[in-house]
Amino acid sequence: MKSLFPFIASVLMFVSCANNSNSINNESKDDSAKIEKSNQTDLKQDSQIIQYTTTVKSNQDENAVFTDTTKENEKVKQVNIEKLGISFTIPKTFVQVGKVVEAKDLQGNVRNTQIIYKDSVLSAEITIKMHNPPFAEKLYNTFKNAKNAEDVKISGLSGYEKTMVFDMNGRGQKLDVPEKVVSYFLLNNGKGYEIILQVPENNFDKAEKELNVIINSLTIK
Repeated sequence: MKSLFPFIASVLMFVSCANNSNSINNESKDDSAKIEKSNQTDLKQDSQIIQYTTTVKSNQDENAVFTDTTKENEKVKQVNIEKLGISFTIPKTFVQVGKVVEAKDLQGNVRNTQIIYKDSVLSAEITIKMHNPPFAEKLYNTFKNAKNAEDVKISGLSGYEKTMVFDMNGRGQKLDVPEKVVSYFLLNNGKGYEIILQVPENNFDKAEKELNVIINSLTIK
């Protein structure tokens, strides 16, 4: 009988190699699984970071758009004039003409300080004046004694309103459309506050609504 030892040894070597191969394959699979799981975790974290960043930017953009839209939709603007000691709200259709101007008498005393706004669509002009004493009281009495004067109360102060219509300009020329002028005069601590609207008569109703925005928001300091 031939010896079986060489045959048995060969079988054992084959089984050992097979086991080692399976062990290596299993370890390789485990390592691959770990790497894949790690990659998925990293991707998931990256995705969360990207999503969060995008959301924050989106919210910022929405707020910015909202703010811009609000500004564009505002039809009025706030005005504070230190030289006149007043503040008010005025429609944006009225644009300031020049700067605040002082009118002086021959002795150099400041009689009044004024500012002018114009609406080119309505051809309307609004002049706001602050009269210094003693001129203010004289003008106040002139308003008070006018035939067409009416009592008014603005910003907690009593005053007078008068309305006039002109069919001639300052040079004595006849106007195609008569001009309507409405004036308000208030007296406070010796100072006079005058608000004048001048506009073609056919645009008066629209312009008066704009003027009322100023009247109803006027604050005298």
